[in-house]
Amino acid sequence: MAFKEISEEFAEARKDEYTKEQTKKYALDLIKEEKIIKAEERRQKQLEKANKPHEEEKIKVAGFIKDGKPVEMVWNPETKKSTFVFLKDGQIEFAEELDLYVPLDFTDEILTKNVVSFAEKPEEYGTEIELLNEIRVHITKYLDVPDDYLTFVVYYVLMTWVFDRLNSVAYLRARGDTGTGKSRFLDVTGNCCYRRTQTSGTTSPAVIFRLAGKIHGTLIIDEADRKSSDTSDEVVKILNQGFERGRPVTRCATDNPDSIEVHDVFCPKIISSRYEFYDKALESRCLTHIMKSTTRDIPFVLGSEYEKESKALRNKLLMYRLRNWDKINPETINEINLQELTVEPRIKQIACCIFPLLHDDASKTEFFRFIEEHNRKIIEERAESLEGQIINVLVTLWEGSNQKE
Repeated sequence: MAFKEISEEFAEARKDEYTKEQTKKYALDLIKEEKIIKAEERRQKQLEKANKPHEEEKIKVAGFIKDGKPVEMVWNPETKKSTFVFLKDGQIEFAEELDLYVPLDFTDEILTKNVVSFAEKPEEYGTEIELLNEIRVHITKYLDVPDDYLTFVVYYVLMTWVFDRLNSVAYLRARGDTGTGKSRFLDVTGNCCYRRTQTSGTTSPAVIFRLAGKIHGTLIIDEADRKSSDTSDEVVKILNQGFERGRPVTRCATDNPDSIEVHDVFCPKIISSRYEFYDKALESRCLTHIMKSTTRDIPFVLGSEYEKESKALRNKLLMYRLRNWDKINPETINEINLQELTVEPRIKQIACCIFPLLHDDASKTEFFRFIEEHNRKIIEERAESLEGQIINVLVTLWEGSNQKE
């Protein structure tokens, strides 16, 4: 009870017997006595806890690796229940807790507010080619992007489900003005990805790197080129640190500047922005598609059918992760000579995170043929742009002046 309330209550009851000073003294005595009682209660609880058999505290996680195999959290939004799932001798097993780990639960708003999308259960997907085709058909149904870029998107979605076996990842980015479909790009591609973690233009950088460190999923960053230069710089730092394993973000704890927080921000990221990044290193790590208003007849609203299809894909991709995670070997990139690839550096970087997913020579040959063709189209489009035409004119003028000399 607050001092003022005690004083007023006591004064009303004893106004004829006590002076104002006596009332104040009595109230202070009551407050002091209350503090002593609460302190004794805390001490007793501490003694009881110390005398109990030691119990190791459970750690809430979205998943972990056990005996070289992934253990994944699944979440049912209807029953509001989360559990772990894993493969044991090729069979699906569920567990409410495992070792010292328990899954995130209903009390965590990142689940109830749809900040993160999890699969509900593993489902059969047929062959890997069938799974890739299903991803392609789903994205094409709801999003308008060119076929060559779509191939990258499809492989990127698959890569997100095993990214933690890789040493580096590139980023997908949709760039364009308002109304060109950037948000649709983030929604449709992101909802197929591993532990899609949604952020918006109002999300602070501190929340972004904490979410990345806690969930270790695919980070969706809308409006990556923020209006505030300070905020934009912080987002750029997260993106520059998060493309490669072993580059954590360090911060002082808010309530204790002497305590250092370390956040692992290595994860796939799908980004939207209006402009190019001023940081050229970051720009080179993005596989960018320039968005344009579509003329295709695609669903205007992502309704219940879309949600059902997205959920089914996440379930199948979860099974893909459980079966193939330990088969992904990031060292396979050393089997090829990247110097022989006549493509731009950013395309090579994409190749580094996609190549380990390809398990046969035919797939590898087809993939490299595809990226070389994609690189050729990029060069042609650049030459046809206004900037490209200006450069061509300048080169022609320069060559003509040299010939005269």
